[in-house]
Amino acid sequence: MDPFKRKEALRRSIARACAVSFSGSVPVFGEGPIPCRLMVIGEAPGRDEARLGRPFVGKGGSRFSWVSSRGRWA
Repeated sequence: MDPFKRKEALRRSIARACAVSFSGSVPVFGEGPIPCRLMVIGEAPGRDEARLGRPFVGKGGSRFSWVSSRGRWA
């Protein structure tokens, strides 16, 4: 199966599971190329991430961006 279709199927499956198991909770999915050389997994979305539906956009995300911009990731 095409990686993009697999990602979308997984996204739908997780969203359904969250809706059933965790009332009011919204999963926040990653962004970026498929395949990728590095994947970063956050512990739990904060208020800003849940509101915008994007990872690493809140306070923790700005700190992560600051730290990662000073390292060698590529």
